[in-house]
Amino acid sequence: MTGAPETLNVFSAVIRVVLADGVLTQEEKRLIIAIGRELELDDGDPLKVYESVLRGEEVDGGREMTRKERVDLYRKSWLTVHFNEDESDDEAAVMKCLREELHFSKDEANAIIEPMREKQKKERVREKTRYRERTIKKEQETERENERKKERKKERNRERERERQKDRNTRVVLCIHMY
Repeated sequence: MTGAPETLNVFSAVIRVVLADGVLTQEEKRLIIAIGRELELDDGDPLKVYESVLRGEEVDGGREMTRKERVDLYRKSWLTVHFNEDESDDEAAVMKCLREELHFSKDEANAIIEPMREKQKKERVREKTRYRERTIKKEQETERENERKKERKKERNRERERERQKDRNTRVVLCIHMY
């Protein structure tokens, strides 16, 4: 590990990893776009790096990255990968590549993302709780609506019974008047 990593070296290493299997997935595209933005590459640099990697050429240069820039890049990349909570094998390979290119040990990388991991876990718990609460509320609303329907049905039946009784009473009165 000599000196600070340079932006174009980091980006080219990522491009090599995503192209290694010959398939560029949507997740990989999203990730390399996020990485390119975070590296603040000059206009045209991402395409030049991509074409150089395709030709098998080494890419050197770019500006040296500060520790803060490296940490921010690793965090934002991790957030991009874990946006949907899961990490594909391809994304895991990119994260491993980034960790190595940014000169982080496994322990350093874990320490960088641990607060976000914890936050994500807490958010998942909150979301599950909100989901359960919404589900319970919907069940209760459905139960109340079913009760209201039953009550309306009973009321209609009582009304029909009153009408029938009224008809019977009317028939009885008519019969009595006929005699």
